[in-house]
Amino acid sequence: MTIDPRFVLSDVNPGVVDAFVDYHRDNPHLYDAFKRYSYELKRAGRSHFGAKAIMERIRYESALAGNDEYKINNSYASCYARVLAWEDPVFSGFFEMRTRRAA
Repeated sequence: MTIDPRFVLSDVNPGVVDAFVDYHRDNPHLYDAFKRYSYELKRAGRSHFGAKAIMERIRYESALAGNDEYKINNSYASCYARVLAWEDPVFSGFFEMRTRRAA
């Protein structure tokens, strides 16, 4: 991720965004995995998929590798999806983007 994600995440709860930015700074490889699995789905012909399902795959793969130390907040899935869709427009519409209901 080459930008400050706050730029892309204006419709996400600010508390979640702040926590996500800190988490991403400490775990940038998780975004790389999210992006890699998303591209795999695109290459497999998927036009729509759930970001949370991709997060579960990351958890699963980490556990198989003997590394289940990652406590990934489910709210971060929407952050990863928004950043990826901004970074690569091929993912526009790939993930369902809900807007924040409360401040």
